[in-house]
Amino acid sequence: MTLQNPVLVRPGKPVITALDVTVSQGERELIQHVTLKVETGHRLAIMGKNGSGKTTLINRLLQGGPGITHADNLRISYANQDLRQLDASKTALANIMLTTDESEQIARNFLGAMGIRLDQVNELVGDMSGGERVRVALVKALLQASDLLILDEPTNYLDIPALEALTAYLQTTKQAVVFVSHDAQFVRDVATEVFEISEGSLFKHTN
Repeated sequence: MTLQNPVLVRPGKPVITALDVTVSQGERELIQHVTLKVETGHRLAIMGKNGSGKTTLINRLLQGGPGITHADNLRISYANQDLRQLDASKTALANIMLTTDESEQIARNFLGAMGIRLDQVNELVGDMSGGERVRVALVKALLQASDLLILDEPTNYLDIPALEALTAYLQTTKQAVVFVSHDAQFVRDVATEVFEISEGSLFKHTN
């Protein structure tokens, strides 16, 4: 998977910084004293048990607010679990082309690499299975020009060839990447930094 128009990013610059931030869901505090820096070219993995606050943490980082600093004119692409970025009334290919400067052929190549067959690219997203929609949303995020790529459980519904293609792509991207995953091998292969949520705190793994 190779982009036709390589993404221009700020080399070596932090795109998001969090300093002593509390992450809550309603009245319930999920994570205390979150301090981290997401830098261009780094791939930050967030791990933790279900319900620990991984997705809530990402949303808090993106929303900004006290203790959180974003780079100026920060461009973000986000493949989230609720698939709200997809238009069910449009085809898989049309959904991709709405938000990318890449060619239609590149979009087809990425869709194929993620397991969307040639005869499916012009199928309405609303007629696709849940797993197929997740893969279309993943390609949409990958092809949207951004400085920060957010992926929430990107390996769900991927077969081994698709997983290998995604791994190879992420290992070479110049963007900053933040991703949530339970796949330990994927985390080892992709992440440059690993954080884990445990007992209401965010810990950085050390080598």
